[in-house]
Amino acid sequence: MQHDGYLVAAQRVVDFLQTQSPMHAWVVADIDEQAGDWIPVAVADRGYGVPPGTRLRWTDTVCWRMVRGTGAQVVANLDDDSRLGAAPLRTELPISAYVGAPITVDGRLLGTVCGFDPEPMPPSLAEVLPLVQMLADLLAHVHEASTASRIEAARADEAEAAAMRDPLTGVLSRFGWITALDRERERCQRDGGGLAFASLDCDGLKALNDRLGHASGDLLLTKVATALQGAVRRTDVLARLGGDEFGVLSPAAGFGDAEQLAARLQAALRDEQLQVSVGAAWWDPSQAVETAWGLADRRMYLDKRGRKAQPAKAERNASVVVVQRS
Repeated sequence: MQHDGYLVAAQRVVDFLQTQSPMHAWVVADIDEQAGDWIPVAVADRGYGVPPGTRLRWTDTVCWRMVRGTGAQVVANLDDDSRLGAAPLRTELPISAYVGAPITVDGRLLGTVCGFDPEPMPPSLAEVLPLVQMLADLLAHVHEASTASRIEAARADEAEAAAMRDPLTGVLSRFGWITALDRERERCQRDGGGLAFASLDCDGLKALNDRLGHASGDLLLTKVATALQGAVRRTDVLARLGGDEFGVLSPAAGFGDAEQLAARLQAALRDEQLQVSVGAAWWDPSQAVETAWGLADRRMYLDKRGRKAQPAKAERNASVVVVQRS
């Protein structure tokens, strides 16, 4: 299917040609070579009644013979031309006069610009051919520009989608977190309610990297992400914010929901014997988001200090990774 910009240009071409020539109908058509169809996409018609989107057999058209070089581009009376006049389409549509030009890009046939009339035309019809050919060439350039624009837009979408995800763990990245946070904040301000924040930090990741290498640290991060994914709800947002930091935000009615979120995450991590510090806080639209996140972060560091007071637990992340590596 053609890009909207191309379709607009095609319609302008046929409308303009109808002001320049008395032909009964002007058409810009696509060619679907795989299906073998000739498909009008823009039509300026005074009575043929062939709407855009109609599929006609490509080899039945007068244009097919013109493109193959077995017929002229302009014929004032098809009854006098045995090659173009033999087009099977003439049994369905009364076509006596014809002018047409191919639309090509780098030698590839995209479609045709053509005019039809049920009555023979004077030989002066040939005078319109340079204009038709020029407009066909312009449509080819519009098609190229539209295609390039679509490709660029698709690449931009792919790049943005990639930026939204952390390549190691597959959860949202910091960019994805900021995007989701903005969306959820706007929703809360519009519909009411609040958000529960959880700030998480893997204990001993640096020591693990120093001791066993970064591959072991990466394995730990992916294991933490997997455990958290199993604990969050469908409406929650989970992201790796960088390094050993993760964040979760969850639609919440009050601080009790933040406590429940922290407990749910801690239970999932504990089940996997993962030592991760967790802090939670609740946000409502009357305060700044940064205030609630800062509180969750401070509570996470309080949890971390408490864990450091229990040295026996500090080695568990390393032992979990060692088990996974063996």
